[in-house]
Parts: sequence; structure tokens; C-alpha cells
Amino acid sequence: MAAVAEYFDVDKSQFWQQIIPSHQPAILRQAVKHWPSVVAAGKS
Repeated sequence: MAAVAEYFDVDKSQFWQQIIPSHQPAILRQAVKHWPSVVAAGKS
């Protein structure tokens, strides 16, 4: 079984230019770190 590619702190440009065209599964780490619920959870 092939490993799934992991990406960290992906920006919009990288997502559309690199990840989408690959047509492969991807793990996006830190993709939602700015969401209010994630920020609030980090403070508790």
C-alpha cells in the first residue's frame, strides 16, 4: 500500500496548483488552524 502524501500549512495556491492536479489522496495538516473553534480549543 502506498503512503498518503502529507502537506503542512497549505495555502490556496499550493492546493490548486499541486494537490488537486495530482488526483491522489492527501493529508492536509494545520489546514484549519485559523478556524475560531480550533483556536478556542487551543486556549482551553
